[in-house]
Amino acid sequence: MRHWLLSCVLAAGATAGFVAAVGAAKDGLLLLLFGGFWIGIHAFLGFVRLSYRNDRIAGLRLLSFEDYERMQRNKKTPRA
Repeated sequence: MRHWLLSCVLAAGATAGFVAAVGAAKDGLLLLLFGGFWIGIHAFLGFVRLSYRNDRIAGLRLLSFEDYERMQRNKKTPRA
């Protein structure tokens, strides 16, 4: 709950700063614009957190360039 409240305060502050900086009209479209922006940011960060958590749980590691090249060379079917 605390993270959600902090996020709301930051979103409101950033929106108010944008309004003050560019002199935008305070209407429903501004709320829609920034609401969509902040929902998108939260969705992206949630995806990143989920991806890291799944990698950690599954014990996955990133392939090096050499590993990737070796796998490409050892493929039986050529990529079209």
